[in-house]
Amino acid sequence: MYEQIAKEKNIPLVPFLLAGIADQPSMFQSDQIHPTVQAQPLLLNNVWPSLKPLLSTSASH
Repeated sequence: MYEQIAKEKNIPLVPFLLAGIADQPSMFQSDQIHPTVQAQPLLLNNVWPSLKPLLSTSASH
């Protein structure tokens, strides 16, 4: 559903924020909900491809 909406509205989509860590319990804090500090670079790699173009576009306005 989200992919379809992103296409219809021509907006970026991060396919799955937790890609690469979702199946690794060691990447989550003791509550098993919040990612650890060690997981942050992986989360950045998941988000940056969608975020970077938005930042460079908004900086030019």
